Amino acid sequence: MTAIQVTLNLENDTAEKIKEYVAKKQLNLNVLLENHLKDIANQYTIPEVDEKKLDLKNREISPEILALTGIIKGNLTDEDVDNMKYEYLKEKYGL
Repeated sequence: MTAIQVTLNLENDTAEKIKEYVAKKQLNLNVLLENHLKDIANQYTIPEVDEKKLDLKNREISPEILALTGIIKGNLTDEDVDNMKYEYLKEKYGL
């Protein structure tokens, strides 16, 4: 396993307290920090993602949604819908 170098910026009083702590406990600061970060990393797990659920183009549409198809009649283009949204928001906010 390779290691990377990390620069840590601490307030002076915090740094002094940490120096005293590691000296009193006879610890290595690098080992102390690495162990702490390992504990954090081990507690955090990335959830598994079902790739099929992310594939929206090939996603199966539920029967409930298919039953709603055709309820709204009309031949509106995307531009018509955008204009309707614009008019609604203009009226709502008094523009």
